[in-house]
Amino acid sequence: MSGGGEDMVLHIDAAEVRYGTVRAVDGVSASLGRGETLGVLGESGCGKSTLAQAILRLVPLAGGAIRVRGFDVGSGRGAGERQYRRDVQMVFQDPQSSFNPAMRVADIIAEPLAVQGIGDRAERRERAIALAGAVGLPAARIDSFPHEFSGGQRQRIAIARALALEPALLVLDEPTSALDLSVQGQILNLLLELQRARGLSYVLISHNVAVVRHLADRVIVMYGGQVVEEGAAGEVLSAPRHPYTQALLSAVPEVDGPDFLEAIVAADELAAHPSGGCRYAARCPLAGPECARDQQLLALEDGGSWRVRCWRAAPGGSPE
Repeated sequence: MSGGGEDMVLHIDAAEVRYGTVRAVDGVSASLGRGETLGVLGESGCGKSTLAQAILRLVPLAGGAIRVRGFDVGSGRGAGERQYRRDVQMVFQDPQSSFNPAMRVADIIAEPLAVQGIGDRAERRERAIALAGAVGLPAARIDSFPHEFSGGQRQRIAIARALALEPALLVLDEPTSALDLSVQGQILNLLLELQRARGLSYVLISHNVAVVRHLADRVIVMYGGQVVEEGAAGEVLSAPRHPYTQALLSAVPEVDGPDFLEAIVAADELAAHPSGGCRYAARCPLAGPECARDQQLLALEDGGSWRVRCWRAAPGGSPE
């Protein structure tokens, strides 16, 4: 990861989001440098989408801090807020649901420019045509409606719209899960090409191990609102240390299905473990009495670049 300064695009410091007594995001920390991808991996209900919403300022923080290029997302105001709105953009799982079906593609792509008051109508149209070309859409179809395009083409439209304000950070929420397998690969390769060409940083929200492996430089694995494992994506996904990450990887053959590990964590389960102890213990085949202790992220190597919230990962396989 980048060490900080101008190259640090996103910094999350012990972020917490609550819904009543449930900590949907509980003490999550992570950093993301320019041109890097942070994968956020976990099943439905683990808190990964809530973390994305917190980065986008769609839900309030109950604790901790999130900063995008130095701007405090939780409490920042003033001139920095306008720049923040340009720096962070979203690509949704289902682009069709985020489009106005009565708008033509040129206007959809140019809409962020209009909202920000950038350029006149002709200039915005010219910019929309250039962006369409950058994501592989033919200029001849720029005045078509979104329903006239395939699913993969609609996702390209969504990506073009997200790029309109030249952001530093894209939050990708399951960007390929609604697409056929062959189209998924095309979109992932497009995202990689755009990242290299533009120096973009990505936060990739996914339950799909294969997608995270393809795009991410680093990964955090979430369960019950907490990070249970984090490190370099290649290392974590090749030799996971936490029992939950191991369980996720054991299900890799199912990642192309729409119901992959859906909704296993119920809200009442999270509420039953507001603090202390391992939240995965009830499902973990290795759980013992020690797992009732407060579980901290343990560094597995010098520099703390690979950490696991499991006492069995500590040297000697015993609690600290």
